[in-house]
Amino acid sequence: MDTQTKVKLARNEFPVAGKGTYLNTASLGTISKTYAQVLKACIQIDLENGRAVLERYERAAAAAARLCAELARLVNAKPEQLLLTNSTGDGLRAVIESFSWHPGDEIITTNAEHSACLDPLNSAAKRNGLRIQFARLPEEPEQSLEWLTNQITNRTKLIAVSAVDYKSGRRLPVEAIASIARKRNVKTLIDAAQCLGGAPLNLGDSSIDFCAMPLQKWLCGPQGLGVLYSASSKHALLRDRVPYDWCTLEATAAHLEWLTNNLDWAWILERTSMLANYAHGLIQNLPNWNTPNSRAESGIVTLKSTAEICAQGATALTESGFTFRYLPEDRYVRISTAFFNSEDDIDNLFSVLTGAS
Repeated sequence: MDTQTKVKLARNEFPVAGKGTYLNTASLGTISKTYAQVLKACIQIDLENGRAVLERYERAAAAAARLCAELARLVNAKPEQLLLTNSTGDGLRAVIESFSWHPGDEIITTNAEHSACLDPLNSAAKRNGLRIQFARLPEEPEQSLEWLTNQITNRTKLIAVSAVDYKSGRRLPVEAIASIARKRNVKTLIDAAQCLGGAPLNLGDSSIDFCAMPLQKWLCGPQGLGVLYSASSKHALLRDRVPYDWCTLEATAAHLEWLTNNLDWAWILERTSMLANYAHGLIQNLPNWNTPNSRAESGIVTLKSTAEICAQGATALTESGFTFRYLPEDRYVRISTAFFNSEDDIDNLFSVLTGAS
C-alpha cells in the first residue's frame, strides 16, 4: 500500500483529521473509529450481562495480554517485562517509591522534566532526605554527555530523565545515558511520554532499567492507561498492580491491532518524522519566528518568537480552527505531527502564522 493510500486510510479512521487541523497529539491523541466501535460494543455487553461475571474477568486478562503483546513488539521488549499502569506518572511514581532510599542518596534529573516525574522525585527527596541534582541540557545533548557525567558521584542511585523534552521536542540520548549509568551501578528511569508511538524506542537492546509510557498521546489510546517497562521480568513492580476495565482494554487492544495491521508502526514512525522535518524546514522562511532546535528530533516541532508575536500567532491559529499547544511562559507555539496529518495541515498553519506576524 502506497503512502497516499495509507494517509487516506488513516484520516478516515480518525475523523477529527477532517475537522479543523489537529496538531496536538503530544498533549492528547485523538480517538479512532475502531476504538469507539469496540468500546461501544463492550459496554453494551456489560449493560446486558452485568459486570461481576467470570467471563468478563477472563476477557479482561486476554485483552491485557493482547495489548502487552502489541506494545512489546513496538518497543522491542518481552510482554512479561511490561506492566499496565494508570499513566506515565503512575509508573514513574511506582519505580521511585520502590527504591530502598537512604539519607544522602542522590538522584540526577534535568532542568527540562515534566511534573509527572518531578513531583514524585521531590516527594521522595523530602521524605527520605535525598539530594536531587539538576543537570542543564545543552542544545545538542547527544554531542557530549559531560552535562550528565559531571553530576554522577558515589552517592548517585538513580538517573531519571525524559526520552524527549515535552516543550522543545529535543531528544535525549537515553540509550547512551543508560549505558553509562549501568557501568557506574546506577539505575535509569526514562519518561517516554513523548516518545512511545511518536519516535523510535528500542528498550530490549538498551541498558535502560525502567521506562514509563502513556497510551493516550502518540498511540491515540485512552486516558487513564499507561505501561511500565522493567528490564527484569522478575521485578516486584510487575506483579503487584491493579487490574483494568475490560471494555477499555478490549477497545485499546483492537485499536493498536488495527494500526499494526493496516498502517504498521514503521510507516507510522517514518510518517511522523517526515512531517516534523517538513514543518521544521518551513520555519526557516517564517518571518519573526525561529525554533530552539537545529533539526526535528521527534514529532514535536516548537516555534518561538517575542511574547507579543507568539500571543498573536496563538490567537490567530485558535480562531482558524487549529488545535495546538501554546506555552506563553516560554514564548512557544508547539505543534505535534501525527501520521494522520497532511502536508496541507502544516502549510495552512504556516500561512496563518505568516499573516499574523
